[in-house]
Amino acid sequence: MVFVDRENRARVGYFPANEHVRFGREKSMRKPYFGPVRALRRGGSTPGFSFIELLVVLAILAMIIIIGVSEFGRAVRRAKLQAVSNELANLVNQAHGVMRDKNLEVFLKLGPKASDGTTPVQIITDNNADGILCATAAWTLVSGCDQIVREYSIPADISLAPNLAPTPADTLYAGPKTQVASELWSDNSDSTSVARALRLTFKGLAVSNVTTSTDTQITGPARLALTHLHMVGSTATLRPQTVFELRINPLWHATTMKGIWNGTKFVYSNL
Repeated sequence: MVFVDRENRARVGYFPANEHVRFGREKSMRKPYFGPVRALRRGGSTPGFSFIELLVVLAILAMIIIIGVSEFGRAVRRAKLQAVSNELANLVNQAHGVMRDKNLEVFLKLGPKASDGTTPVQIITDNNADGILCATAAWTLVSGCDQIVREYSIPADISLAPNLAPTPADTLYAGPKTQVASELWSDNSDSTSVARALRLTFKGLAVSNVTTSTDTQITGPARLALTHLHMVGSTATLRPQTVFELRINPLWHATTMKGIWNGTKFVYSNL
């Protein structure tokens, strides 16, 4: 004989608690349990972390975070250095387009360093067409003369000298240079308070003389070094020491070379 609770027979897995189902013989049936199953440790205690285990996990996580943040910061600084070198090369190569658009020869002027630590780089049109950069002794442009048409600021944490003297000697770094390492510009003094410039002529020549109208082409690439302040000095935290060289060819075109210090000199590769 089978006893069925008609009101509850629609429930899946439901059997009356105190009734029997006879299939040849009687069997007592229990309600099936559909709730969560809790695993118990020996002794019947619930699972969990001890205080010591929790401290160990937190210490490991703290170490991972510290190492990760430090490496991330280094990666950001390296990427910023390369980005600045690329931006500067792009600006230099824009000089051709400015010259065509304005139908004027142009100057590329670097520095002097501003009060906020940045270094301005400017493309200036030769508005009076005399081949001479109209600037005061403090390198301020004379009003109504030449005009700034493009400008980029090298960030304050980018250094213009790696403070290293390679072997064999390299005239770009000889000294070693501690503030500005440049070669074949109008002025190559090791000082951030001095500006330096180049002129792009209608013939496409790079000329370093910006105080007279003489069109004497530079004899080799005009070079400028870029590195990060965290790479300079014996206590630098960013290694290996890397320099990005801006090179402006005698027939005006800018390229960038990446140099990695190997202990005695920079080993260069094209970007």
